[in-house]
Amino acid sequence: MFSIKPPKDQDIGKLPAAVIPTIDVTTDRKTLCSTLETINSILRHGESHQKLECVERIMLAVYGDDTKQSKNYDKALVKTKVFETMLELMKFKDYNDLLFKDDETRDLNIGIASCIMNVTNFLKGVGVAIAEAGGISLLTDICRFKPFLKILQNEHIYSFMLSVVAILHNIGRLTSVPQYFSESKTAEALVPFFDSKDERLKIYAFIGAAQTCNDSEIHMLVDTKGVISSILKYVQKATESCNYCYGGAELKELMEGIEKLASADPNKKKILEAGALPIFQTILDLDKPEEQALTARVLWTMTFDDDVAKEVKSSKALLDKLEILSKSSDKAVRSNVKGLLYNIEQRCKKKVKAEDQFFAEQKPSKIKTGKQQDKHLFISYSWKEKEIVLKLKDLLQEKGLPIWIDTEQMRGSTLQAMAEAVENAALVLICMSESYKHSPNCRLESEYTYRCGKEYIPLMVQKYYKPDGWLGALLGTKLFIDFSGKYQFEPKWNELIKELQQHKMLGNEETNQETAIVATPVESISSTKLKISTIDDVKQWLIANKLEKCCHHFEDVNGEGLLQLKYMRHDAPECYFKMLSRKLKLSVGETLNFTAALEKL
Repeated sequence: MFSIKPPKDQDIGKLPAAVIPTIDVTTDRKTLCSTLETINSILRHGESHQKLECVERIMLAVYGDDTKQSKNYDKALVKTKVFETMLELMKFKDYNDLLFKDDETRDLNIGIASCIMNVTNFLKGVGVAIAEAGGISLLTDICRFKPFLKILQNEHIYSFMLSVVAILHNIGRLTSVPQYFSESKTAEALVPFFDSKDERLKIYAFIGAAQTCNDSEIHMLVDTKGVISSILKYVQKATESCNYCYGGAELKELMEGIEKLASADPNKKKILEAGALPIFQTILDLDKPEEQALTARVLWTMTFDDDVAKEVKSSKALLDKLEILSKSSDKAVRSNVKGLLYNIEQRCKKKVKAEDQFFAEQKPSKIKTGKQQDKHLFISYSWKEKEIVLKLKDLLQEKGLPIWIDTEQMRGSTLQAMAEAVENAALVLICMSESYKHSPNCRLESEYTYRCGKEYIPLMVQKYYKPDGWLGALLGTKLFIDFSGKYQFEPKWNELIKELQQHKMLGNEETNQETAIVATPVESISSTKLKISTIDDVKQWLIANKLEKCCHHFEDVNGEGLLQLKYMRHDAPECYFKMLSRKLKLSVGETLNFTAALEKL
């Protein structure tokens, strides 16, 4: 790999193209970041032709089959903020200057848009970074720029706008950034492209709008623009193609658009009425496990509508195929098909009310007054939020709570076990997020929780997410506890502990409002081992560490209390330092000296 040190800004314009470093994604992260920092400097200060060369090298480096290398490249691009620089290059007071200022500027902006389109198709981290850097707002505004819309037949404008629309579609497939699309009203901005004479631009506009809209916008799209029938037509054509693509869109991308539309309850029957079942059966007949699993999940989502469930059950050919796939060697196919079949059976067994009505009319059962320690806590969550959920699970288990949680993504293979676990649960934690709302498995768990009349505590585990549709109806007027990262963890943890106490899952001794300890280490250390047990021992310890001025603050603290303070230092550092500075009013020097002495215990 050839790499150079970042040149001085004033020298960048003199660099020949041959000196622009080549990007080697096989190298280590540090070297890769160094190369990208050099390229970023050239993007900021180089000549237009040098910038375009950098853009092309960034794009070419994304193509590769090694997943580990792709993740490494993704993280390096995010860390060096290369795409933030690209977005800055696209910001003009007059968007006409993007393509009509001069030829070099035009070619550079077309190159940047093409690069971002290709990279966001492969690398999720870059897509999130672009959204967080204001990219969705910028790209949506460009879509609204009417002078471009009027002359889409211009080859440069067409190429540029196709890339912009495709970028919005690519990033829209991520479940962690929906708020940026809602704020910018991206789906609405894509509607004018529905009438494009160019089939490829029209396809990306349709599936892009489907991916970026929220529940309220879905109704506008479906009711007025025929989005469902159009995407299904493209799905059919993709199944007939030798490479399973149509108009540049893969079959999987098109089905993901249908899946997003199906998540809104009013659309489930509309998708059915648009002739979806024969098309879906064609996909299930293909020897393509990824597409089979996705199609089964779409059908599973749709069968939360009773009429759709009955229609699927009445199709013998489709049911026969599903029975075969329920024994598939592919785990995702097998799980989703089993979930679909289970849901059909449950929905057709007896008449179920529409979800919004069901949730609205359901009366919460009274909180149990007896002890609940003999029953478990059921945690319902989406695998995409596993990091925070598993952290909560571990901390709750340290409190002695028995937990039922699916940590193996078993989904359909363990639905009967799930049903029994909900039935025998004392309480359910519902971990809300965008991916939770779109997961048929999560919906099944939530619905069954309601039907069993179980008490539940809603937790928010995705920042900025606003529950809508069936999940919004489930939440109702309940207040959720926010573990999305928007707030400090410790106060929210204590809120959860108090809720568990109210539900008799924990005793009142589990929290201390002053110390707000999050979790006690599994192997607790006895204070007797430290030879500090009495109040007088604590006083002597302070004196020995030249902390005599602190003695009056610890007149009623014994060895156990001092040990708990050490736990608090590690598990709830913010609370620890606030208590020392605000409640005990220790100076900065006293706080540092006290903490250093505490660490030696």
